[in-house]
Amino acid sequence: MRDIALPGKNFYFSGIADDIIFLSHKSSPNRVLEVDTIFTKTISYSLLFGETKNLYAPEMSVTATRNVFIMDGLMPAIMHGHLSDSSLMTVSLDKLYFQKGLALSDASLMLQVFDSTRRQNVFIKYNLLTKHTSRYIYAPTTYGDGVFSIDGTISFDEKAHQLAYVYFFRNRFDILDTNLHVIGTSQTIDTVSHPVLSINTFGNKRTLTSTPLLVNKGCCISGNRLYIISGITAKNELKDLRENCTVIDIYSVITGAYIQSLYAYDFRDQPLSDFKVIGDQFIGIFGNYLAKFAIKRVRSDKD
Repeated sequence: MRDIALPGKNFYFSGIADDIIFLSHKSSPNRVLEVDTIFTKTISYSLLFGETKNLYAPEMSVTATRNVFIMDGLMPAIMHGHLSDSSLMTVSLDKLYFQKGLALSDASLMLQVFDSTRRQNVFIKYNLLTKHTSRYIYAPTTYGDGVFSIDGTISFDEKAHQLAYVYFFRNRFDILDTNLHVIGTSQTIDTVSHPVLSINTFGNKRTLTSTPLLVNKGCCISGNRLYIISGITAKNELKDLRENCTVIDIYSVITGAYIQSLYAYDFRDQPLSDFKVIGDQFIGIFGNYLAKFAIKRVRSDKD
């Protein structure tokens, strides 16, 4: 186990390379940390924005080649550049509003938009060079509602060219290729197959009237394994286990089968907020600390 102190809290993983981790800051979207995977060197970047200064809901992605994308779907705008340049250029999206964004390469992005024909949120692939979207879209499977019932979290394995979409409110996940084709669908070991949602409709506006049951939380796809933070206490778990521990279930990307569970206990009295897996190394953010642990795999999961 190794750890280093971060310059504050609220960092999240925005990219990963072979031996480099990129961290971004939730409230300071121009801030990037580059940390080597053996925790011996940290480089801090403060990026300069172009004409766009006021951001509403920015998300950052950093590719393995150190290309940076800051995406704000409420403006809408995308800022991109290279870490070595420090200055980012702004690309106008001509009213292409989106909810979530993720860089798939140095020129293509995955954006979540609302499809008025389907009346649901879908994902499109947007090319920055041609400023066009691909014909094929990924439409998560709805359950009575086209927004909340399909809400979820995304993880991208740049090496394997695969993505995982994990639904928040039910026991389902989809595996995609970078053209947004679904190449696999499976269920988690949780029993909630249908989201339990209380929705209020007022005109064209829909809101949740109560906090829904969160089945799955964060996720990470790495190689042929998918790691999902479980939101539901299993019957065989101790009642007070989750008071100071995050349970992460591992599934096979190929078969969808459950493999084993990891238990990420609070580190320095701070809970896990985000994580990545590189090979057999689990790297987590615990408050203002970055910590690395070796994964003890079951015999059936060893490469």
